[in-house]
Amino acid sequence: MGPNDYYTEFKLQGREADAGCTLRPDERSQGVPPYWMIYIAVENTDAAVVKAQQRGGKILAPAFDVMDAGRMAVVQDPTGAVFCVWQANKNAGIGIAEVAGTLCWPI
Repeated sequence: MGPNDYYTEFKLQGREADAGCTLRPDERSQGVPPYWMIYIAVENTDAAVVKAQQRGGKILAPAFDVMDAGRMAVVQDPTGAVFCVWQANKNAGIGIAEVAGTLCWPI
């Protein structure tokens, strides 16, 4: 994140429920609108990238380390859906689910 960028964690009941950040300058210059990104937990980001490519996926951002939080990549599946794969290190991801107001609500 640059000096004019912000990353914010949203919490519910004291636990991380989501996060948001500012668009990067290259995204803004290309007219990219604000968007949501889903992260899928994997055991090995590099292996997930290889498997995605083998199954027709396109790698939009190859595997890279996010400081000591984890390792990720951005993938586009054959239908066009974009998502990230996330290999946790010090950040496992959301800390609350199955509660109204969280990513995964109970039914």
